[in-house]
Amino acid sequence: MAEQEPNRERIEAETETAIAVETETARIELTNRGAHLRSYRLRGYSDDEGGPLDLVRRRREGPYPFDLVGPDLEPLFLNEALYRVERKTTREGLQEVRFRYRGEAGGAEKIFRFGPRGTVGLEIRTEGIEGWGLVLGPGLANPDPESMNDRFAGRKAVYDLSGDLETLKGPKADELGTVPAAGLRFVGLEDTYFLTALMPSGGWERALLQPVALTEDGEEGAGPEVRWGMVPFEAEDSLPESLQEAPRDLRVVAKAQGDELRADGYFGAKEYERLASLGHGLRETIEWGIFGFLARPLLLVLQWIHDNVVTNYGWAIVLMTIGLKLLLFPLTHKGYVSMQKMQELQPQMKAIREKYRGKIKSKKGGVNFDAQKKMNEEMQALFKEKGASPTGGCWPMLLQIPVFFAFFKLLLAAVELRQEPWILWIQDLSVPDPFYVLPILMGATQILQQKLTPQSGDQMQRRIMQFFPWMFTIFALSFPSGLVLYWTVNNLLTIVQTSIIRRDGGDEEKGSGGSGKRKKGKGKGRKR
Repeated sequence: MAEQEPNRERIEAETETAIAVETETARIELTNRGAHLRSYRLRGYSDDEGGPLDLVRRRREGPYPFDLVGPDLEPLFLNEALYRVERKTTREGLQEVRFRYRGEAGGAEKIFRFGPRGTVGLEIRTEGIEGWGLVLGPGLANPDPESMNDRFAGRKAVYDLSGDLETLKGPKADELGTVPAAGLRFVGLEDTYFLTALMPSGGWERALLQPVALTEDGEEGAGPEVRWGMVPFEAEDSLPESLQEAPRDLRVVAKAQGDELRADGYFGAKEYERLASLGHGLRETIEWGIFGFLARPLLLVLQWIHDNVVTNYGWAIVLMTIGLKLLLFPLTHKGYVSMQKMQELQPQMKAIREKYRGKIKSKKGGVNFDAQKKMNEEMQALFKEKGASPTGGCWPMLLQIPVFFAFFKLLLAAVELRQEPWILWIQDLSVPDPFYVLPILMGATQILQQKLTPQSGDQMQRRIMQFFPWMFTIFALSFPSGLVLYWTVNNLLTIVQTSIIRRDGGDEEKGSGGSGKRKKGKGKGRKR
């Protein structure tokens, strides 16, 4: 230990004491019984019930975060000992809490230094204890029992080994995992929006990712105040039958190489700038997806609009969608004109196909490649003469696909948008519309947009395209309402844009003296 007492004097407190630490990001509560963490409530964030969000899961009994386990991963007697407490503020402005205990069976000293932005420095030393480890978790925060197995919640253990990020899903955990200390940048527990992580700085032998079966408190049953019983296990077949179907999560055990273990930690939200400033690869825990290179700029734009134009992320999404539409207008216009030309060429294309219908197949039933080649050449000559392209209308849609998926991942992963309201019943842009109004509106605008868009291709292709709005509407029922808002506004803008292009196209026809198509329209008018 750091300060040796003569003749191994016994060191302990007389009574249990709670120690509160206030930082700019959290209110932290420790206890001298076991010298562990009882709660870590984040400022500015609330749980699903509207109460303060606590990163420490409620439980019936320990071990708690920063408790100790032995070689068999069972809790040590030190977790029930009453530690003597000393507090001070370091020269760097960190709030230091030092716990010391020594008894006949051994002793320990734990030093915590809490800093700004959710950081904590750890120094753990033991005396007379072999093969010990430090506990983090199990899990984090307090999801309700119904959502414990929610696959969208993202509850996982996460670690970075030599720059490679790896995760292990909590609800599916079934055996003990081992991570070597060599090359370990950090190890921790996460969900979609929050992270608790330890970055080794000395004395680590390895990290263990241990599954835990959770049992609900029988007295309270369910709800926000449920306390969990926790049964750690090493292999699924070791669990009793009564726990085989129980919800599961993970805890981290940092195994010490000797008598001392040191680490830097982070407890808090997955805010990109903060994680990036802390290093260790922590920012990689934000899951932007394959279009992350777009998701990050989109978030910056949303934040700028929110901070400088309108303090509502829903309206910020609307304004950003308008900006993106204006930015892509030249390409969209070109694509629409290309589709319109392709639609006008359908009769000529059909005539070419009819011309070669009996020539493409050889007498033996195979393909006549020469006839196929001539038909394709004739088609290409037609496209070139009329200035049309079969793929010209696809590019605007293809360009929007990365934006769509980047925005989808942004709304799922950006903690800045968590629980952010728009208007009326939309009180959280990161979850689905509870009344399905936006998805239905999105589907309606998608159908109208499709009716205004020139149709090309054969009859079968058109039927397939007509099915898409209905399919997308079904998908949108479970999409974040912020994403459906973006989609709906984009559809409305496309409808307006298409109407303007169609009107301008009609004006051009009138200015050029008309066309066969316009005369046909007049003929229909006289018939009516």
